[in-house]
Amino acid sequence: MILRILIFVTILSFSACNRTIDPVTCTEEFVVINLTVIDNEGLVADSVNILVYNKGDNTIYDLTGMNDPDNPMTQRGEYTIFHDGFLKQVQGKIERLVVEGEKGLFSFMAEFDVGGNECHVYKISGPDIVTLEKRQN
Repeated sequence: MILRILIFVTILSFSACNRTIDPVTCTEEFVVINLTVIDNEGLVADSVNILVYNKGDNTIYDLTGMNDPDNPMTQRGEYTIFHDGFLKQVQGKIERLVVEGEKGLFSFMAEFDVGGNECHVYKISGPDIVTLEKRQN
C-alpha cells in the first residue's frame, strides 16, 4: 500500500513539472505616463523644456518628439515623462526617475518610481501635477 502511494505521489510530481504557463496576451495600446505642469497662477503651462533621467545611472530618456505641441497624445500643459518605448529598461523592476522642467525663470523638479510588466510601463509613485516655481539664484 505504501509503495502504491509513493508511486502515485511521484507520478503527480512529474506531471506538475510538465505544465506550461499560459502566455501573456498584451494589448496593442502604447502606454504613456504624463505629467501636467501648471504655473504659479494655476494655469496649464505650455512650452516647458522637460528633462527626464534615471536617478540611479543618469540615463537620459529622449522624449522630445513626444512633447511636441502638436502631439495628439497630450493636451496643452501635459508632458510625457515615460512610455512603452522604454519598457525593456524597466521590465520586471522599479526605477526612480527625476523629471526637471524649465520655462524662463521658472522650474520644477519631481521624482517618480516607474516599473514595467510583460507588456507595459506603469507609474508607481509621483505627482500628477507639478507647479513651476521661480528659481532661486
